[in-house]
Amino acid sequence: MVVAAFIFGLVVVAFSLFFLLLYVKSHKSMRENHSALVRQREYQSKLQADLQARMDMDARKYDEARQALLKQAGGSDDAKRRNIGHAA
Repeated sequence: MVVAAFIFGLVVVAFSLFFLLLYVKSHKSMRENHSALVRQREYQSKLQADLQARMDMDARKYDEARQALLKQAGGSDDAKRRNIGHAA
């Protein structure tokens, strides 16, 4: 009977260690996944900021070109000015 209790205790300890190791492995895996997601979000934020900066720069260039066209049309008659202003 003592031998059976000893074997039962060893089985319980073995199962406990097995599940503990599974928990540690899954926890480590979840931390690695979380770190990868954080890196991915940072990269996406950087790309979003770069895209927004490019869009702003393009809008500024477009506005500068439009203003240049409007200034160029400043010396002509009103009908041509309206057409160039509408085109700009």
